[in-house]
Amino acid sequence: MEVPDLPAEVHALGTQLIRNLRKRLQGWENNELTSQATLLDPRFKRQGFSDDQKFKIAYQSLLRKVRDFKFMSASTAVDSNKTVTSISKIWEEFDKKIKELNAESNPTAARSWLRHSHFRSG
Repeated sequence: MEVPDLPAEVHALGTQLIRNLRKRLQGWENNELTSQATLLDPRFKRQGFSDDQKFKIAYQSLLRKVRDFKFMSASTAVDSNKTVTSISKIWEEFDKKIKELNAESNPTAARSWLRHSHFRSG
């Protein structure tokens, strides 16, 4: 694109930048990871592809990955009883921490803590 009042140096710089960007980004649609990321990005989706065939290839590849993904449930775990016990302990610890935090955020508990620990240490 020619701009009438553009100095030759600026035009040459712009042309060089465009040439180098095209060279650097050439073939990105052939990269499975970047094409799938483009497909999943809500800003681009189909518009991120210059070629409809490249879009279809990325779409089919992503579809195969999702279809072939193996979900593992507690019943299919090697030792489901051990897994459930382990998960239960995690939630018990979590619940205990939440109770402690709630007690700490309670103004009455905070006043009590201040009275009994903070002022007695000095």
